[in-house]
Amino acid sequence: MLGYDVGYPVGVPASVLTAKASWVDFFSRYGFNVFTFKTVRREPRDELPFPNWVYLEGMDSPLPLGTDTATVVATGSKETYLSRLHSYSTANSFGVPSGAPAEGQEEIRAALALLGRGKLLIVSVMGTHEKYEGEAFVEDFVGAAIAAAEAGAPAIELNLSCPNKVDPSGKMIGPLCNDSAAVRRIVKAVRRAVDPDIPLVAKLGYLQFDALAELLPLIVDDVAGIAGINTMPVKVVHPHTGEPVFQGKDRDGKLIARREAGLSGVALRYFALDFVQSLNQLRQANGWNFDILAMGGVMDAHDVRALMAAGADSVQTATAAATNPALPQQLRYVDDEIDHPEDVAEIRAALLDESGKIRPSDEVAERLGIEAGDMGALFDTPYDLPRFVAELVILRRQKHVTPGGATAPPWRLSSEATLTRDDRARQAAAVNVVLRQDQRRRSVDKALTLQGASQRMGCDPDQVAALVEVGDLLAFETPDGPRIPSWQLTTDFPARLVEGMAAVLQTFPGSLEAASNWLETPNADLDGRTPQELLLAGEHRRVLVATEAIGAAGR
Repeated sequence: MLGYDVGYPVGVPASVLTAKASWVDFFSRYGFNVFTFKTVRREPRDELPFPNWVYLEGMDSPLPLGTDTATVVATGSKETYLSRLHSYSTANSFGVPSGAPAEGQEEIRAALALLGRGKLLIVSVMGTHEKYEGEAFVEDFVGAAIAAAEAGAPAIELNLSCPNKVDPSGKMIGPLCNDSAAVRRIVKAVRRAVDPDIPLVAKLGYLQFDALAELLPLIVDDVAGIAGINTMPVKVVHPHTGEPVFQGKDRDGKLIARREAGLSGVALRYFALDFVQSLNQLRQANGWNFDILAMGGVMDAHDVRALMAAGADSVQTATAAATNPALPQQLRYVDDEIDHPEDVAEIRAALLDESGKIRPSDEVAERLGIEAGDMGALFDTPYDLPRFVAELVILRRQKHVTPGGATAPPWRLSSEATLTRDDRARQAAAVNVVLRQDQRRRSVDKALTLQGASQRMGCDPDQVAALVEVGDLLAFETPDGPRIPSWQLTTDFPARLVEGMAAVLQTFPGSLEAASNWLETPNADLDGRTPQELLLAGEHRRVLVATEAIGAAGR
């Protein structure tokens, strides 16, 4: 990565999560390897008034590609809590604060001292548009980069993705990367000013293919990496009052209200995939040599593999890391029964042609050894395709013993006409093990930690642990401690135990993993609603009858 040896290339981008050496060390110990230190300036700048970061209501799925996020009105407040661990969105409005240069340099040096082998720290820098214009702004960028180099930064990221352009009234009119000429001047100036052995990364906001095709030739000779995407603008108002949620008084007592903020989380998934696919297509078509550092919409391990399948060389996430620091461990998931080795090069070779474009579905199927008909309609949603193929290849790489002792993917076994009934039974058992383990992984990934459950319930983590110990709260046992399925709790605050859930779970005939899947899946016998929804609505008897019917069918 940028000429350095790193471990699995997953990390945390420039954000509040990387503002301190101790925080970088925290995520490093969990297995994150590629860090970008929070954007620093050449002079101090205060953060905008609190609040600065909120969960958003109802934005738990990706926005369609092409959505103008600036026209979206989202709701959320300090009291909004996420409802799904791996499917939520947030908005933030910090104003890219920065401490004194000496303080930033001290933290950078401390972080470098804490990181061991296989870890990379990139330092993000920017100029202060609020104070400088034209060439003075360029020189301010250069000064910030020089300060980062003096602190020992192994690589420097130029933050060209933030809302560095404002009109005379102070309204944001777009990120700096929309101005190709300004980007070129900044990149060239920084490249001349810092040691040529320090690789530069250009951090861009979301740009479509044509805009990237115009911008990249202007900077590609001077950068070793392209990073993106950043947050995207969205209007955020309080769910009850309709007032801007990001408003507060500054140090002088002046009310600062920001109607627009930066959208992040699952809402950006398609934009990030499109950005990476465009970058990779241009890189391959033009023979360019730069690394792609992808971010945006990353919620779980499958999102990481999806971006890598689309062409990313590294994937960073702030949103997922904030609620799930165990993400790197899930990427290298191994247990006693199933090994999950992923081969990103194999995924990419099957998915993309020599110019970086997605191959036709039948060709992808042939290269992966899959029946084209089994692909179904998944190719009709191209921005979900890398995620789909990544999951297929993970399954394909499982080791299943054939009658002769060799290993082969499950669908190749099923195509052998010579298999005996016992062979097919062993094959089915092996596939079922994979499916059970995948079901458990998904259920555990969505579950709450003790800390997360205590925040939802407004109590101490020890009280939650006591409820788990006596059996009032069910939990998965993991190496990192108990993980508590959120469907046991109401959605209000403070959350309470869902009434009637205990009786349903006593009647349900399957495992905790199976119960998790059943409770959160729309059910035709329940008018297309999930059992959890009916329990929250007080229709306990209907759900109890449904679980009794499952048990009767099993007998």
